[in-house]
Amino acid sequence: MAKRFKISDGQPCPVDVMEFGFGYYLSDILTLSRHFSEDEQTIFFQGYQEVRSLRTDYRQQLALFEALRTL
Repeated sequence: MAKRFKISDGQPCPVDVMEFGFGYYLSDILTLSRHFSEDEQTIFFQGYQEVRSLRTDYRQQLALFEALRTL
């Protein structure tokens, strides 16, 4: 069984990568970032873009992936 992940007391915890790699990279990012608070998401996306830029419409795409998960 895959373990969940989170930020605990402001410290990073291990991420179970079993949930990733099955689709578009933004889908994987959503899988991770949906467990973050709004502030943690801001920090995550700023840090991510220091390594690799995201599309300008990435937030709209994330919202679309979130909506598709509920279908």
